[in-house]
Amino acid sequence: MNTLLLFTFVCVFVAAIQGASVPRLWPAKEEQALENCSAEKNIPLELARKILSHQLPAENEDDKCLMSCYMKATNVLVNHKVNWESIYESHIAHIKDPETRERIKAIFKKCEENFTYEGKDDCQIAYDAYTCK
Repeated sequence: MNTLLLFTFVCVFVAAIQGASVPRLWPAKEEQALENCSAEKNIPLELARKILSHQLPAENEDDKCLMSCYMKATNVLVNHKVNWESIYESHIAHIKDPETRERIKAIFKKCEENFTYEGKDDCQIAYDAYTCK
């Protein structure tokens, strides 16, 4: 439970750093994936951006499948498996403090160790990876 709480704190912290009114500067490949998946899943771009930035939760299957589409497009979800190192790298991109980076890495390592793929489709895998379930 403490791991989930710390993970949630990190996500909120990263979202706060990004600022609700300041658009995140997404790398070109990620921005293109965001735009393509938003259109493919018929989710408004700004809503998709907030879901993928942990500013809003995924509330339904379409939101979960948006995550899956994005993770596949950015090679984070390949052949029904999560590339945890890629997720870690994307989450620490704006964090300079080495101690904080190590704590975040430990959280993702624990998520990876406890993660199960059995009985899940790609949409559920993506959602569970985003929420560390």
